[in-house]
Amino acid sequence: MLCVTASCAPQVPRPVLLTAQSRLGLADGFGPGIVSATNDSMAFQLDAPAHVIVLRVMNDMSIEQVHPVGPSDPEVPRGTHAVMAPSQPGIVPGHGRVLSRRENQAGYWLLIMSDTRTLPFELEARIQALKVDTDSLPNLVRQVPGALIGGRTTNWSAYYLGFVLAKKPH
Repeated sequence: MLCVTASCAPQVPRPVLLTAQSRLGLADGFGPGIVSATNDSMAFQLDAPAHVIVLRVMNDMSIEQVHPVGPSDPEVPRGTHAVMAPSQPGIVPGHGRVLSRRENQAGYWLLIMSDTRTLPFELEARIQALKVDTDSLPNLVRQVPGALIGGRTTNWSAYYLGFVLAKKPH
């Protein structure tokens, strides 16, 4: 039997466009940061053990907590590590609107490495309490690391890169 409709053809994933990685913070010894990324996964390299926070800051100004999750925040050992975006929809801080993953296909990966521990429930509370004075997504991304850990240590680095799914060809 021959299938002639387009819906039967294999679906080709849309390419992801990435920006160049940028760096914030005072610390240099944690490593090169993000080594690869797509819209829903990211890999990073540590040259020294660190406490790691991974977020996705989406184009609607929502923040998705990717790491740490679970009961504790163990120090992440040196090496290359990979994370996946959460399967749950994001919450827009201050708006309470739940978004579907389809709406959230552009934004930034934000990797924060430091010498200070941040437990998952503490990170969630800090994200919910964020007060940032900007309507610019890049400015939000640059303000988040300092707001989350800047007052607790000076030994931190943050790396970020933008992603967007390329438009489907017509």
